[in-house]
Amino acid sequence: MSTSSLESSGENKPAGRASSRRTKRWIGVAAAIIVVAGGAVAIAVTQGSDSQRSGTVISGSTSAAASMKIAAGGSTSCLVYYSNIECWGDNSQGQAGNDTLTTPAAIGKVKTSSSAIFGGNSVSAGLAHGCGFYGVSAVFCWGSNDNGQVGSGNSYTPEYSFANPVTKSTGGLLTNLLAVSAGDDGTCAVTAAKEVWCWGGGDNVARLYSAAGNPVTALSYGGVGNVCMVTAPLGQTPYVFCSGGNPSGIPEPRAISVGGDHSCVVLAADGAVKCWGDNTYGQLGNGTTTASPGSLQSAGITNAIDVVAGLKHTCALIAGSTAAANTVKCWGDYSAAQIGQTPGGISKQTTPIEVAGLLGATAISTSSGSLHTCASGGGGGAGVPWVKCWGLNTSAQVSSPASAFIATPVKITPVP
Repeated sequence: MSTSSLESSGENKPAGRASSRRTKRWIGVAAAIIVVAGGAVAIAVTQGSDSQRSGTVISGSTSAAASMKIAAGGSTSCLVYYSNIECWGDNSQGQAGNDTLTTPAAIGKVKTSSSAIFGGNSVSAGLAHGCGFYGVSAVFCWGSNDNGQVGSGNSYTPEYSFANPVTKSTGGLLTNLLAVSAGDDGTCAVTAAKEVWCWGGGDNVARLYSAAGNPVTALSYGGVGNVCMVTAPLGQTPYVFCSGGNPSGIPEPRAISVGGDHSCVVLAADGAVKCWGDNTYGQLGNGTTTASPGSLQSAGITNAIDVVAGLKHTCALIAGSTAAANTVKCWGDYSAAQIGQTPGGISKQTTPIEVAGLLGATAISTSSGSLHTCASGGGGGAGVPWVKCWGLNTSAQVSSPASAFIATPVKITPVP
């Protein structure tokens, strides 16, 4: 997600945006991109990683080591706990998926229309909807459907408070996925056949996909129609392709995330992070607040595993000598403590700083409408799995009870 131009209250859904785009389209993307109908969001097609890009979970593992994965959406958060998807926070449009519209929602398991528990091992949270799937089974979505982003085939149902199976425009359910990603107003999924299917969203996304024509290895949707992907013709070096114009100076990117009005990549060669776009709050991380259409290297960041861009902030997961030594660094807007720093004064951090209490993190998540951030770690040889969140908490999206913000990452206790 990552494009809405909202300010500190940016996690609230913009009013009036939905009605003009009730006509839902699908897009199917393979080596040759075929427009079937349209919309899109954040995707990374790197199988076997627990890392998120704008809320996307890639791994399909159900082992204890990967049993707690995360997705920070607009004002809602979700995790996977031993094949159950659990969400908490704002539920005014059913985005917690608990078959109610009671808000804020305490952490609880996502349900289906029959009130049965929805099992899933991958989850993604958008501005006001979520999606998940289990292995080769169908992808289900829940929450706001004002642009058809739930994929039910019925754009006249404004929200779904329970998980609803996604129906393809060509008939049948969308199954056998590697990844799913929910954005502001649309959703995309990557199948095992390396096809990308998208629904909801706006015209920019349709044009982008129909123009790309090459295999996609990573893709991120920011807000309304701001899409960037990592793609490469067969045998050639990967490059970044964006709907709003391609940034310069990005040799061989391996991960990408589109934020509110800025975007970032991780370079394959050395793990450096390069960002471009709006820099009002220092979200490019280069020590200034000057915007840049071309990519600028974030100061002092090397050996990054992943990067995630929020509404006006950015975080990177930094590899340590072992997974237990991994750290998280963030920069940009901290008016809601979303970089782990207590708000004060101008609340701008123009260079990366380490977030305390996240040693051993293996995944990070935020999204383009988010003023909060989550991280997960542990599992396997790195200890007991954990999830921690911090930042804006007005809808209890970090932790209950609701409060203005939480600056220190707080551990989340899943429902058994």
